[in-house]
Amino acid sequence: MTYSGIVKEAKKTLKNVDTKKINQHLAVEIDIVGDGEGAFYVEFEDHKVHVEPYDYYDRDLLIRTDADTIIGVLSGKISLDKAKEKSCIEGDLSKTAILKDILGPSKLENKKADNIKIGTTKVEATKIGTTKAEATKIATSKTEATKIGTTKTESTKISTSKKESAKISTTKTDTAKITDTKAETPKISTTKKTTNSKKPSNKKSSGKKTNKKKS
Repeated sequence: MTYSGIVKEAKKTLKNVDTKKINQHLAVEIDIVGDGEGAFYVEFEDHKVHVEPYDYYDRDLLIRTDADTIIGVLSGKISLDKAKEKSCIEGDLSKTAILKDILGPSKLENKKADNIKIGTTKVEATKIGTTKAEATKIATSKTEATKIGTTKTESTKISTSKKESAKISTTKTDTAKITDTKAETPKISTTKKTTNSKKPSNKKSSGKKTNKKKS
């Protein structure tokens, strides 16, 4: 990042500062080391923020660090205490408390963050609710499938029962036929007895004829 790009990014970032917190004058000179090397200052006063590409001789604090670290500090993403690991801070160090307060997240930002968390929680809850609804649908589908399977089984049983009934009916019919056949059998027997009765004999008498002699 170039020096002018760093200054421009610092101005853009500090537009989000809660100016209600600026109740005291605070001048901070920032010396960039490494890429975009140069100096600029940030001045807080009368609920306003000024960022200019110059040195500030009558400064309260001097922060010497790299571009990424100072942009992180000004945006509130990196705490001033954390930035000390990569920075050198000189001047009236008691004023660092004022800088921390100004650059810290505002109540509005905290509220927005909380709203985002609540919104995320609601989305997650909706997902969970949807998942439960899908699980219920799957369970219902399984239950319906079980019912359908049971119905098919019952239908098969009914069909089998009908077949068994048909067999029993056929058996009864065959039994009736056999009974009728047995009933016919005595008639045949009676007929045979009648046929075998003695018929009148057509044979001539076997008596001897007496031939009388004529005188």
